[in-house]
Amino acid sequence: MKGLGGTHDEAIAEAGGGKSNEKNNYDNRPEFVNKSGVIRAHGFQNRAGDNLSFSVPKDGVTHEQADTMRRAAAQGFMRNGTLNIERADVGAETKDQLSKQKSFPRGGDVDQ
Repeated sequence: MKGLGGTHDEAIAEAGGGKSNEKNNYDNRPEFVNKSGVIRAHGFQNRAGDNLSFSVPKDGVTHEQADTMRRAAAQGFMRNGTLNIERADVGAETKDQLSKQKSFPRGGDVDQ
């Protein structure tokens, strides 16, 4: 599967999902992830080190997607970082059930 490049706004618009942030502050990224089955990946660095975050569709991921996530989490730079995985439909009240965080991750931590 081809990855979408650029900003989230550009990637969603390119894939036919429209602008991700409408004037009424509606964020359609969760809906786009859930309807299209794509995984939203976001890497960043802060004082705690490297971070890799995935938003996955509420219906789950394919074997190929899980394998790609495992390989990304197994990268050497992540050894001292943090892996974050959440379902795209996570909310404040479901954060503990639908999201997980793992420090010093290995590839197999994706499966948890």
